[in-house]
Amino acid sequence: WYLLFRVLSLVVDEALTAQKLVCVLHALLSTAVGAYALLFQDALRADLINGKWPLLHSVMAPLSIGYFVVDLTLMMVRKPSPNADDDKDWLASVVHHTVMLLAIGAYLWVGRGDFVVASFMVWELSTPFVHLRWYLVRRGWKASCLYLFNGVALVVTFFLARICNLPFVIWLFARQRQLGVFEALWVIPPICRLVTSSVFLLNVFWFVKIVKGALKVVRGDASGKST
Repeated sequence: WYLLFRVLSLVVDEALTAQKLVCVLHALLSTAVGAYALLFQDALRADLINGKWPLLHSVMAPLSIGYFVVDLTLMMVRKPSPNADDDKDWLASVVHHTVMLLAIGAYLWVGRGDFVVASFMVWELSTPFVHLRWYLVRRGWKASCLYLFNGVALVVTFFLARICNLPFVIWLFARQRQLGVFEALWVIPPICRLVTSSVFLLNVFWFVKIVKGALKVVRGDASGKST
C-alpha cells in the first residue's frame, strides 16, 4: 500500500490526494470481495459464524491490516494543528483505524465469523463518496449538482452499508440459530461484541455528522432559492 501511495504521489503530484486515492482503491477492493463472498460463497451463508472462505483469512485480512497501518502512519505524519477545523475529524479517523486494526486482529485470533467479516467489508461501499466530496470541496465545486448528487449517494450508501448492516446480520444470525435477537448477542464471543459495537458506534457518529452536513446543504440551497 505504501508503494502504491508513492506511485500515485508522483502521478497526482500531491501526497494527500494520493492518500485519498489509496483509500478509495482499498474500499473498492474490500466492497467487491465482501459482496462476492456474501453472494457466491454458500458455506458462509450456511453457517454465519463457522462458515469459512480461506481468501478472507489468508489474503484480505492481512491486506487490510497493511492498509490501515500505512494510512494511520500517514495520518500521524500529517497531523493537523490543534484546534484546526479538521482536527476532530483527524482524531475520529485515528480512532476508527485503531479500532479496525483491533477488529481484524480479533477476527484472526478467533478464527471464525467469515460471513460477518464479509458483511463488514461491504461497509466500504460509502467510502468513495466520502473522498469524492472532499475532492469536490477542494476544487470549489461545492455548489455543483455533482456535489449534491454525491451527497445523496453518500447518505444512502452509508445508511444501508454501515448502519443497517449490523442489525441485519444479527437478525440473520438469531434466525439461523433460532434465538431471540438479544439471546443471539450473548452467544457471540465477548471480544467480538466489544469490537463490533465500538465500530458500529463510530459509524453512528460519522452518520450523524454526514446527515448534519447534508441538512446544511439542503437548507442553504432552499434559502438561496427563496432570496
